[in-house]
Amino acid sequence: MARSGLACGTSVAGVAGSAMLGRVSALCRRERLQAAQWLDAQIATHLRAYSLAHQREATLEAVQAQARLLPAVVDQLQALSAQMAQQGDSLNQRLLASQDHFHQQAQGSYTALAASVDQSLQHSLREGARLAGATLQPVVEATMAGLARETSAFQAQVAAVGHAVRGVEALIRWNHPQRGRVSPADFIPLAEETGQISALGTWVLRRACADVATLPGALKVAVNLSPAQFSQSDLQATVQAALRDSGLPARQLELEITESLLLGQSPAVRQTLQALSALGVRIAMDDFGTGYSSLSYLWQFPFHKLKIDRSFTQHLGDDRRVALIVRAIITLAHGLGLRVTAEGVETATQAAVLRELGCDELQGYLLGRPAPLSALAHTAAPTKAPAAVS
Repeated sequence: MARSGLACGTSVAGVAGSAMLGRVSALCRRERLQAAQWLDAQIATHLRAYSLAHQREATLEAVQAQARLLPAVVDQLQALSAQMAQQGDSLNQRLLASQDHFHQQAQGSYTALAASVDQSLQHSLREGARLAGATLQPVVEATMAGLARETSAFQAQVAAVGHAVRGVEALIRWNHPQRGRVSPADFIPLAEETGQISALGTWVLRRACADVATLPGALKVAVNLSPAQFSQSDLQATVQAALRDSGLPARQLELEITESLLLGQSPAVRQTLQALSALGVRIAMDDFGTGYSSLSYLWQFPFHKLKIDRSFTQHLGDDRRVALIVRAIITLAHGLGLRVTAEGVETATQAAVLRELGCDELQGYLLGRPAPLSALAHTAAPTKAPAAVS
């Protein structure tokens, strides 16, 4: 019995031990699995770190390789820049050579140059040459000889208040025996192109002084001067001779110049104007407010009057902004001690606005069209503007 009991106990202990070994074995398997998983995670972490380090190293090597190439790229860019500069110099030389060639052609053969323009321009050149050569020269000679008194005309300049005639502007008109009346817009530019403008201007100056000197009173006469006349060294002497021969006092002569004459502000121009002003001659800036207006002209040159261009006068009463500009011009001129004449006055409204703005004198078709001086003879002691003469 005892042996069988022992056998039985041994059997129970064996079963219990086997179960314990099974649990221990299972626990060991779980521990090994967790250890393997932890090891795998550590290996993966180290692999990622290694991969990132490798990538950084590769990137650094790529950057260093690019940096090693940079001096070569800079050298190539410098070489390309030098090449472009050489090509630019070569191009400039070719352009200069072409320009010299063009000037030589232009100076050497006007006929060959004219042949390259279109048909309409050729027609204009032929018409201009025909008009200049066939008709302008005889008229210039005729007026200089005093054979065509109808080629001169005068337009009144009247006081804005009361319309008393203060002076006249000498103009030139041309009635050709075959062509009829030729506009100054046509023959004045041709006179400039053909070199006749100085002779024509001298004739108008002498004629104007002589005609106005025959009138009683102290009527002023305004005469336009062209830039070509200022290129002559004897302009002052020409004016002095016209005053001396006519007997007209210098204070009654007013010379009008445009702003284009002052663009270069030549010392010779300034000296000539100052010399003329010293004689007692009045100097007026014509067409003020157009072209290349510069306020510096008003104190650098000896002006006595500003003439407001007709482009402003035409819009008075229609555009408030124009009235503001004209008021500013008049205020500025009066502040500098200058008188103001408005050109192109054609309506009573324009005259009224200018009078309200303080303008000193008016000139235009409303006050009288250009006419022979005989039509103005009764204004020697002026009280009113003459009737318009068509």
